[in-house]
Order: sequence, then structure tokens, then C-alpha cells
Amino acid sequence: MNLRQIATATIALSSLMFTQTASLFAQKAQQPGFHVDFPHLHDPFKTYTPVNVPRPSITNSVRLDQCIHDGKLYLSIDDAIDLALENNLDLAVARYDLPIANMDILRTAAGGISLGVPSPVDNTLGGASASNGGSTVSVSGAAGGQGGLVQSTSGLGIQVPTFDPWLYATVSTEHDTVPQVNNVTSGVASLKTNTITANISYEQWFPTGSYLEFDLDQSRVTQNSPNQLLNPSLAANYRFVVQQQLLQGFGFGPNLRWLRLAKNNRKITEMAFRRQIELTVSQIENIYWDLVNAYQDDQVKERSLAFAEKSLDDEQKQLQLKAVPAMDVMKAEGEVATRQQDLTVSKTTCSFKNR
Repeated sequence: MNLRQIATATIALSSLMFTQTASLFAQKAQQPGFHVDFPHLHDPFKTYTPVNVPRPSITNSVRLDQCIHDGKLYLSIDDAIDLALENNLDLAVARYDLPIANMDILRTAAGGISLGVPSPVDNTLGGASASNGGSTVSVSGAAGGQGGLVQSTSGLGIQVPTFDPWLYATVSTEHDTVPQVNNVTSGVASLKTNTITANISYEQWFPTGSYLEFDLDQSRVTQNSPNQLLNPSLAANYRFVVQQQLLQGFGFGPNLRWLRLAKNNRKITEMAFRRQIELTVSQIENIYWDLVNAYQDDQVKERSLAFAEKSLDDEQKQLQLKAVPAMDVMKAEGEVATRQQDLTVSKTTCSFKNR
């Protein structure tokens, strides 16, 4: 029987432990890929629609049921790792950090302030700390710094302008009736004026510190006066403004600092997610092989006890034939007692790891 077969048979004894672990870190395996839709930026009618974020599933994956046979849980090392990744709430929570980081980049690309991304890394599984060589490693689940990541540049530097273009257009109409005391000038007893005004403005800041503005104003005025030389009268004017910062606010450095911070946060979030996966896989492998080692040690102790009992039986038979002294029998009895004690300790350790 090779080591993998021994391990597969051994895991049947750890049914309770893995069932509890799967219950704590539970999530469906047969589910659509995790995806968060961003607003449709190119559709002005859907830009401000809410984003539907999928709720995490807290039910056991179907793989867990497939590994149960005759009331026992049979797991290989690959099955144990797959179940730990499928039924892990730490990973389910960490998946939400990635779209949060993407949305933060989208926000800062428009000139907004980076809000940060919560990226906790939990290296504990089921409340137990990961240990290596007797030293315990503990990482707090609460991330440090504002918004989850340390932002040393918060509040420093010039205010970053909004890079999104600003388009403003208005159209207004006005009707005015004024009774005339003297109709010599206007030629009518009641002067009526109709005014239509249309304005359009476009403004935009650029990461270089440049500013662009274009304004266009138009008006049309009509009156019922026969003495009016221009009727209707039209007026139009425009203004074009180009501004470039030369000192404060000049260049990509101060204007894109929030975008660079958001991109760095995205990289940190990806690394934290990968680290969470690595920690989970490492702990599952340690638990798995610790259990295998405990089972093998238990088998070795049982065989050692059986050999000691056989030796004691042989010594007792030789004592009856007076072929050996009684001291040898006493030594054999002491050896049996020692092997029984070792077996008790081994079974206790194996039972503890099975929980």
C-alpha cells in the first residue's frame, strides 16, 4: 500500500473535522464565475444605474457530497485542496476587493480621490493559527490605514481637478409686454418683445495641468414695433479659453498621484488575494499530512506493541522450559508496557487531529 492509498484511507477517519471545516468555509462550487458588472459608461441612460453585486453563497459545494461514501468522507490531497478553495469565506470576501480596486481606479482616472481597498489577509483556518517550527504567525484580519491600505499622501499636494469633461447647454424663451405711455417712439400702444436665448459651454481639465473652455451664446429678439430697424435682431458670441499651470499643478506628477495610488492598491489587492490562496493551500496540506503522519505513527505503534507481546509470549514459554531466566520475562513485560503507553499517546494524537 503506497503513501497516497494510506492517506486516502486515513482521511475517512477525519470526517468530522473536514465536515466542520467545510461548514465554516462554505460556498457553492457549481456556480457562475464571480463577476461584477460596471455601469455602462458609454450609455448615458445607464451610467448611473446601480451595480448588482452577487451575494456570497453559504452552502456546501456539491463536491463534498460526492466524496462521501457509506457515511465516510474519502479525500485525497487534491480533493482536500479543492474543497478548501471552494468552501472558503475568506476567499469569497477577498474576491470583492478586486472589483473595488477597479472601481477606485475608474474613480481616480476621472480626478476623484482614491478611497483605498480593504485587503485583509487571514492566515488562520477555522480559528487556528498557522505555525512553523514552533513559532506562531498571526496576521490581523483588519487591514491598517485609511480605507484598508496606508495612504501617506492623503491631504497633501494641490487639489486634483476633475478630468471628466463638463458640458452645459441651456435654452430659454421670454415674452414681455409693456404698455407704452407715448407710442411715438415704438409706434404701438403695447410693446411686445419675444426673446430666445441659447447657451452652450464645454470645460475640461487635463492631467498636464491644462484647462480648456469654450462658450457659445446666441440670442434672437423680435418686437411688434414697426419702427424697429432690425426685426428680428440676432446676436452671437463665443469665448475660447486655454490655460496652463506653470508652477503649482503643472505636470502629470501632482495631477495623477491618486491614479497611481489606486493602481498600486490594485496590485496589492491581487497579491493579497494570491497570498490568501497560498496560505489556504499550505494550511490544508499541513493538516492533511499531519493526519497522515499521525495515522502512520499509530500503525507503527500497533505493530510495535504486537511484536512486544509476541516476544513476551515467547519469553514466557521459554521460562516454562527453564531456557531463560525470569529477568528476561520481566524485561519483556516492561517493553510491552512501554509500547502500550506509546500506542495510547499515538491514538490520542490521532484522535485530536481527527477532530
